[in-house]
Amino acid sequence: MQDCWAARRLEFGLPTDPRIVVLANFNNVDKIRARVFDTWMRILSARPETLLWLIAPHDPAVSTRLKQHAQSRGIHASRIIFAPRMERSKHLERYQAVDLYLDTHVYTAHTTAADALWGAAPILVTPAPTFQGRVSASLLRSLHAPWLVASSFKARVCLAVCVCCVCCRL
Repeated sequence: MQDCWAARRLEFGLPTDPRIVVLANFNNVDKIRARVFDTWMRILSARPETLLWLIAPHDPAVSTRLKQHAQSRGIHASRIIFAPRMERSKHLERYQAVDLYLDTHVYTAHTTAADALWGAAPILVTPAPTFQGRVSASLLRSLHAPWLVASSFKARVCLAVCVCCVCCRL
């Protein structure tokens, strides 16, 4: 089992060290607001064995700015990894290398959430009060996983840190 898991991570250029926890978000970067990114940086700061795997923006300057923002929060740029865009079936395989999918907030994942769940990647979300901000939370509740729906950004950080602790112990 461990060999299969390591091979999957290696296939996507991720570290194969079982102590590394892969946090991911494959939404387009325009869904990533400063408050959400700051929350993600708090998670990375609290758990040094984590990395954040994002879909590569079309504009390389955006990748640079995100890494610079991470560095300004004390997170080494190497802990932010950008996945190249690829054919859909191959992209869907990526979710099997994800330990925890961190959703956005104002406009949460819709199809991306379904893809993550089909790929067996748990999603952590703080829903917004609008329809588009509640989609992934609705999916989680329908799957009887309401514990992955955080009531606040502070709760999201706490829950993510706890999940990372469990991942490291498995």
